[in-house]
Amino acid sequence: MRCVRLMWTWGRGLSAPDASAPAGEPVPGKAGFASAAASGSAWTTLQTVANKFVTVFAMLVLARLLTPAEFGLASLASSIGSFAFVLAPFVMGDVLIAQSKRFDELSGSANAIAWAAGIAVCSLLAAAAIPIEHITGKSGLALLVVVAAFRPLFEAALMAPNTRRRIDLAYRRTAFVDGGVILFATILSVVMALLGAGPMALILPPIGTIALRAAFYWRDTRGRISTKVHREFLAPLARQFVVAGFGQYLNNILLIL
Repeated sequence: MRCVRLMWTWGRGLSAPDASAPAGEPVPGKAGFASAAASGSAWTTLQTVANKFVTVFAMLVLARLLTPAEFGLASLASSIGSFAFVLAPFVMGDVLIAQSKRFDELSGSANAIAWAAGIAVCSLLAAAAIPIEHITGKSGLALLVVVAAFRPLFEAALMAPNTRRRIDLAYRRTAFVDGGVILFATILSVVMALLGAGPMALILPPIGTIALRAAFYWRDTRGRISTKVHREFLAPLARQFVVAGFGQYLNNILLIL
C-alpha cells in the first residue's frame, strides 16, 4: 500500500538576531548565538518528534479507513502538485533571510513577488486539473489537483510572517503554533476519512495547515512587517527568487525521484 508523504514546510536555518523580536523571546548577541541555536534546535526537534508519533498513529488509522486506490489517488495529486510548483513562494523567505538586516525595506516588495508567483502557479495548475484527469483517466483527480493548487497561495501568505519569526529567533512560539496546527490537521484527516471524504482526507488538511500557520503568524507579527512595495527592489529580488526557486525545485524533484 502506498502512503502519502505529507510535507510540512516551515522555517529552515538561522539568521542574525533582530532588535524587534517579540516580548518573551530572547534576542541573543553574538556571544549567545550558539545558545540560541541550541535552544531553537531543541524546540524544533521536540515539536517534530511529537508530531511524528501522532502522524504515524493517524496513518495507521487511515490505512484501515481508506482503500489503496484512494491512497494512490491522493499520492498522484500530491506528486502533480510537487512537479508543478516550480517557483514556490516560501523560497522568497530564504532570499530575505540572506539579507535579514534589510528585511524592513525589502519585505513589502518580496511579499508582492511571492503573491504573484503563488497566484500564477495556482491558476496554471487549477486550469490544468481537468485535462490532467482526462489524460490519466483517474476519476476524481481534478478536484484533488484544484485543492492542491491552493498551496502556493497559502505559502505566499505565510512567507513574510514566517521569515520575520525566523529573524526574531522565535523558536518556542513557532514550535507551539506548528505543533498545535499540525496536530489539528492530523486529527482532521482521520475525522474526514471517518466521514467518507476519501482521498480528500489526505490532501485538504496539509493545505489547511499552511493557511492556519499564516493566520497565526500574521497575528503574532502584526505591525512589524512592512507591506510597502518599492519598485526599485522588485527586479533584483525577482532575479534572486528565480535562481533560488529553481534550485529548490530541482532539489525537491530529486527527493521525489
